[in-house]
Amino acid sequence: AAELAGALVVAAVATAAVLLSPPHLERQAVRLVMVGLVGIVTFAEARAFGASWRRAAAAGAIAVVLAGIIAGIKHQLTH
Repeated sequence: AAELAGALVVAAVATAAVLLSPPHLERQAVRLVMVGLVGIVTFAEARAFGASWRRAAAAGAIAVVLAGIIAGIKHQLTH
């Protein structure tokens, strides 16, 4: 059930990004939102496993950087 709820949240946030951004920026907006969600989920998981706010924030920031790099590489390879 948690996986389905997570998938629905991701779909809703991605849809909102598409609807709220100009047509020429839709893909970039979704990419940015997905990278942000990776950071948020990483932060939340770290906190759930007992990490301090500082350590969880650091883990979230590292996840955002890595996800951004991967998304950028993927974008370059497909365009």
